[in-house]
Amino acid sequence: MREKHSLPTSRVENKEWTIEISRDSQPGEQPFVAVLVFSLNAQNEVVTGEVWHGVERRFLSKVKGTHRPLPRSEQLFMSLDFNWGKVNVALSGITDETPETVLFTGRYRASALTGVASNGAEQSLALQAPAGPGDGDTGSGTGQQT
Repeated sequence: MREKHSLPTSRVENKEWTIEISRDSQPGEQPFVAVLVFSLNAQNEVVTGEVWHGVERRFLSKVKGTHRPLPRSEQLFMSLDFNWGKVNVALSGITDETPETVLFTGRYRASALTGVASNGAEQSLALQAPAGPGDGDTGSGTGQQT
């Protein structure tokens, strides 16, 4: 009888995260705080998914990133990249498992999108996006799996 060879399959983890981001204080500017809801799929340390603004879930963009173990640690490092209107947001930090949930603590940096081919659909999406961080903004992000 012929032996069947199968490739090892890795499990896809589907998780929802609620993360609050807060802009570093800037003289003369109003504080900026936003709640983001991420629906993320992780497989082989690669993360894909979608992100929404607020609990009313106003769609912002697709998400890509990584979620990897840190050497000699129980914690993992997660990095997420997504668009919010006309800026790219890079959010990264540490995830730490507790008996109740998994916590996230990190930082973000926003930068203007450049070299993006423009079409009507992208422009209308950017105009509909809720006010978000601006080019050069930095801040913190904290949250948990929900």
